[in-house]
Amino acid sequence: MRKKLEIRRTKLLYKKDYYTKEELDAMDYFNGTSFYSHYQSLETPPNIFDTRWSFLLKVEKNKNMRENFLKNYNRREKER
Repeated sequence: MRKKLEIRRTKLLYKKDYYTKEELDAMDYFNGTSFYSHYQSLETPPNIFDTRWSFLLKVEKNKNMRENFLKNYNRREKER
């Protein structure tokens, strides 16, 4: 993200060439684009590719997802 600010500050054009593969992947994850767009959509059940925001939205809007999540969470807590 520091690179993005530096690009804006120097008034260069946004180019993906300035970022590493890992940085581009991280930006896709937080923006919910590319590979992550499917997994962060509200129709897809909660998964490891969710950001905190997309996970909370899914659980809030879909009662079945919320109940399944809570049931699994409670089961794991009992196993500890």
